[in-house]
Amino acid sequence: MLARQALGCQPFLRLPPQLRTTLYRRSLRPFYSSPIHQFQYPDLVAYLDLACAVPHATLTTLHATGLPWVVVLPLSAFLIRGLVLVPALSIPSRRAQQRWLNIHPLKSAWTNAIRKLVLMESGEKGPSYVEREVQKKSLAKMSELHRQFRTGWIRRLAPVLVQFPVFLCLAETVRRM
Repeated sequence: MLARQALGCQPFLRLPPQLRTTLYRRSLRPFYSSPIHQFQYPDLVAYLDLACAVPHATLTTLHATGLPWVVVLPLSAFLIRGLVLVPALSIPSRRAQQRWLNIHPLKSAWTNAIRKLVLMESGEKGPSYVEREVQKKSLAKMSELHRQFRTGWIRRLAPVLVQFPVFLCLAETVRRM
């Protein structure tokens, strides 16, 4: 305290020159009578902690059995994929993919039937009209077939859409340990 008084320095003068100039610079934002409302992001760290709790407990439980980490990490990957992801996602997705492949001849037959029907109805409207109508009616029939046989793109891509976040969650869990 005496040294400060002896030097005549105030705490402000001991700051680097770059900070001294920015402390008293005028605001770049013009004055508004009401405050600017900013979007409040949710506490992402809390959600990440919650998502990593189960994998963390699983890994520490496997390690507590006496297994070294060299065995625990591949074993946990095998358990998660083999007991959870494959039966819940991959097998139903594979069945949907197989149904999708099985209805391909049916889709081709419907497209040809629709083309013949549109050609008979069109008269002299031209090939561009015929192709546009065939495409529109075929697309409607294909979506009906996909709904009927339960082969939508979500069913076929579910493993990809779910396994990647699971991988990221496990990677974050291992990173935090």
